[in-house]
Amino acid sequence: MLYFMLVLAALAGLFSGFLLGRQNSRFALRDSLTGLANKPAFNKHLQSLLGNGPSESPFAIFFLDIDHFKQINDRYGHLAGDEVLRQLATLLSQNCQPNSVFRWGGDEFTILRFGNREFVQQSAREIQQAISKLSTTYQQQSIRFTASLGAALCNENETASELVKRADQALYLAKSRGRDQICWSDSTSQANKPA
Repeated sequence: MLYFMLVLAALAGLFSGFLLGRQNSRFALRDSLTGLANKPAFNKHLQSLLGNGPSESPFAIFFLDIDHFKQINDRYGHLAGDEVLRQLATLLSQNCQPNSVFRWGGDEFTILRFGNREFVQQSAREIQQAISKLSTTYQQQSIRFTASLGAALCNENETASELVKRADQALYLAKSRGRDQICWSDSTSQANKPA
């Protein structure tokens, strides 16, 4: 009888450890502030999209960064900045395809957008327009902000790191050109004109 109870306790411990491991793994891929999937989840998803050769449907990645986010934190406080991030995460989730929005880190988000060139370009404009209309209220103060967006359409035989690098360069270009705009990278080498 004692042996049976020890075996049962050991199995219960293994099972609870298994469940805890699965729960920790799920939390490891989620951003605790916004509830969005995080950078490791994005990288994993992008690798799975590109790991089987060229994607069946065209897609783009957007890197989105809140303009002058430090000023929001400095003026209204970090809790207000957190609320801005949560509100933006909600807006992006409502305006994008399910499971396609990720918090990259800080005030930067990534979005996967499936569709042809015209569709993803229109999507980028709609996202930016929705952000410009967003007003976050924190302690009876209205906080408005803009965002810069860098975008890259996936090229055939492109690696995940090449695609991410192009989108990041396009975001840097959008910010260097005055912010509150969209810049596209159309080739594997560089970002170019605003959209």
